[in-house]
Amino acid sequence: KWAEESGINSFEDLYADADTNKEALDLLGNHVAASTGAEYSPAANKLLERTAEKAGQRRIGPASIADVVRATMLVDHPAQADAVINEFSRGMAVGDEGWQVRPEGYGDRAINVQLPSGQIGEVLIMPSEMQEAKFRGGGHDYYKELRTDPATGGTRLSTDPMVKILFDKMKDVYTKAQSTLGPQWKGIYPEAGKGIAGVVPYKAMAGQATG
Repeated sequence: KWAEESGINSFEDLYADADTNKEALDLLGNHVAASTGAEYSPAANKLLERTAEKAGQRRIGPASIADVVRATMLVDHPAQADAVINEFSRGMAVGDEGWQVRPEGYGDRAINVQLPSGQIGEVLIMPSEMQEAKFRGGGHDYYKELRTDPATGGTRLSTDPMVKILFDKMKDVYTKAQSTLGPQWKGIYPEAGKGIAGVVPYKAMAGQATG
């Protein structure tokens, strides 16, 4: 419904107000963080090339792309995520996709927000350990490598042996990150609260890896 109401019919339309919409999202996100004790982590707007690629892969129009304007909220426990969403809904219309954990172990709670121009934005909610694993631990780099065949520039075929290799690398990163989460996360992340023996707390491990 939001996509239909947005008046966005092209990629040019999609990006016309993206910078202004980002300012509005950042302003509200920082307010939400101050109100809930969560941490707001802004992100640069998604580049047009990747947006067009994603639209083509999903066979959707520009108006339905929800993550050109995006951000992350870092929370300490699931109940804090509920508070974050409630506070966001005071400033923008919100659609909650709920907690989703993928087979490789990455998981977040995504919400869509209706930005001032009508464009759809996205806020990902997760514990800081998951963000560390995604960006500093290499999880997202493995994901980008997995999705693109360097020989063709297209999507890797499922029969490509690198798919399993990269999937297993992602799973190792995210399993270790999950294992450092407290028991309050057990209902969402399968490895939470298990405290795998010999695993260094993820923040410390990521800090060592990056020097």
